[in-house]
Amino acid sequence: MNDKRTKLIQEIFNLTTIIQKTCPELYKNLSETPLFISYEEKEIKTEDYRKYLDFLKNQLKEFSKTYRKTKGVNSIKTYKIM
Repeated sequence: MNDKRTKLIQEIFNLTTIIQKTCPELYKNLSETPLFISYEEKEIKTEDYRKYLDFLKNQLKEFSKTYRKTKGVNSIKTYKIM
């Protein structure tokens, strides 16, 4: 596995952990989310990992916006995500 792919996998893991701890409602729905993987391909490409990481970042960002609006609080911390 190349360094770029390893880094992406680690970032996905870290972000998923943040989501699990801070946004359990969002985390529950991640298992229902389709991955960006082509079923025609035999292996997951680095680009697939990048797309999934971008998807997770956007989900957290949108969830945070919605949460703040509906709850009227700013209790979800913004994390610096590479």
